Formats: sequence, C-alpha cells, structure tokens
Amino acid sequence: DITCTQKQCMIIDASYRFYIFALPDFSIISQSSLGKDFELPHRHANRFKISTHGILNVPIIGTEKSVLIGTSGKVQKLMVNSWHEGDIESAAFSHDGKMLATGGTDGKVFVFDTKNRSLIFSLPPRGEYISDIAFSKNDDIIAASGYDKFTVFYSSVQNKTTDTLKLQDVAERAVFFKNDTLLYM
Repeated sequence: DITCTQKQCMIIDASYRFYIFALPDFSIISQSSLGKDFELPHRHANRFKISTHGILNVPIIGTEKSVLIGTSGKVQKLMVNSWHEGDIESAAFSHDGKMLATGGTDGKVFVFDTKNRSLIFSLPPRGEYISDIAFSKNDDIIAASGYDKFTVFYSSVQNKTTDTLKLQDVAERAVFFKNDTLLYM
C-alpha cells in the first residue's frame, strides 16, 4: 500500500517492509522490517494498508489477527485486531483516517474507530471471504466485494446495507470516483 501527504510518502509491501520517503525528492527518511519470519500473503491480497495519519494495518497470516502500528514519532503497536475467525484478506482506511474496515476469510467485515480502537459496527456476514473493501470519498458508503462475486454497499451513516451488485467475476480491487457516483472494479 502507498499513502502520501504533502511532505512524505509511506509504503508497506507484502514482505512486511515499511518505508517513509520525503517529498518532493523521495529521499528515504526511514525504513524498517516489521517481521521477517511471517508467512507472505498471496499476490492479490489487499490486507496491508496505511492511513493518511500514518497508522499501519499489518495482518499476521495464519493467525486470524492483524496489528495496528502507529508511526508518528516512533513505531509502536497500537492494538491487535482479533475479531476475525479466519485470516484477514482485505482492509481499508476511511479517507479521514477515523475508521478501518477489515474483511476476512470468515466472510465478515468489521469497522472500528482508529482513535478509540473500538468496534463501531460490522457488516452482515457473507458465505465467502472478502476480496476488497473501499470507502467512498466522503466515507459514507463502504463497498465490500467477496469471492461470492457480490459487492455489497453499506451506509456507515444509516448503519445498513443499501444495495447489492452481482458481478460476472470476483472484484479484486474497487475504487470510488466521479464524486462517489461510480465504482471501478
């Protein structure tokens, strides 16, 4: 995953390496390995995420958990997400950085508050695991795609499912665009 602010870009790769680059010259500010003995994810996994506030979601494959790591000041563990009953396959931070949604092989999506580190709500469970999660630009809508070939749209304001879309194939990535009126999958 890559996230940039006005002054820096943060990158976390699938080998658990984390980098911070200064802008505009891309000089390395810091780099670290978050775990060298962890099992590596499959190439389509959407589980490693960085918020614009420098919070990392780092899943530990084979453990049904992910670790939230803060990077402002020094790198530190903020919490362990252990709500899932299967590996975490996808994750997304809201654009304002206040929410993190995680989706797992258990077909569940949990959304929690990144400041209080508490569960806000969960989406109705699915029969297949979650392939991707996307927040609309205003963070009001969450799109959760699964290997059942459905994308479910959920209102974070109304706390309910607003629509379901049946696809021809699995949506590996989803991005809202054009003022949240369209979703690219």
